[in-house]
Amino acid sequence: MTPMAKRDDYISWDEYFMGIALLSAKRSKDPNRPSLILRRAGDQCLWDIAKAAGSTMEAIRKANGLSGEPAPEQMLLIPVS
Repeated sequence: MTPMAKRDDYISWDEYFMGIALLSAKRSKDPNRPSLILRRAGDQCLWDIAKAAGSTMEAIRKANGLSGEPAPEQMLLIPVS
């Protein structure tokens, strides 16, 4: 059995937790405007994410400062109604 090579196509724990902290800080403090934090799967488009989360592409773009599609594996703040 050949040993597995160490993967290098993932973010570090530090990057992960800092991303969660930054997105958590951006979350709405208004209990009437809940939000989610999600990580984009590599093949998901913004429309699919918005539809699945009960949000809109415009709301997600605004909450995350996006002008187009998010990067693969990007963590996103998802405003929901």
